[in-house]
Amino acid sequence: AERIAQAQKRRRNELLFLIDLAVPRNVEAQVEKLNGVYVYDVDALGKIVADNKEYRVSQMPLCEKILDHEIDMFEQWLGESRLGPLIEQIYSDAKRLRNAELDSIFASCPDFTSQQRDAVTLLADRLTGKFMHPCVTTVRTCRLSRPTTVLVDELHQVAERSVVSRKKKPSCKNAVRK
Repeated sequence: AERIAQAQKRRRNELLFLIDLAVPRNVEAQVEKLNGVYVYDVDALGKIVADNKEYRVSQMPLCEKILDHEIDMFEQWLGESRLGPLIEQIYSDAKRLRNAELDSIFASCPDFTSQQRDAVTLLADRLTGKFMHPCVTTVRTCRLSRPTTVLVDELHQVAERSVVSRKKKPSCKNAVRK
């Protein structure tokens, strides 16, 4: 203890950490009482390790909660990334259907003014958006469940059939007043 006290005087009492790994101890117990000197032996290190382990174990529920949240967020992102192409297909089909209907009505009513064509197009756009919103919301809510993919497939087939087979063209005579 005397040698450590002299060394501390030369060091101007800067902090000194001593780790005594010997069994039995090589550093005298009185050294711990010196100002600015910290002694750790095997028993003290064992207690630090045990306390640290206990603390880490106590934090496991919080870690698991964080992991569960991150896994949920990742699964949500993954599901949404898979839905992107599906939703794009739905909008594409709806747009094709809307365009086919607009082409049909404009072909059967060539005397529409530019203003009337714009009004009909705006109406078709707004109706398409209003009809698409609940469909897309349902797809996002249900994700990639079997009923959702069946719904999207059916919508796609309806769009295909409607665009391909334009058998009956609407008449403009009674539909629009000039």
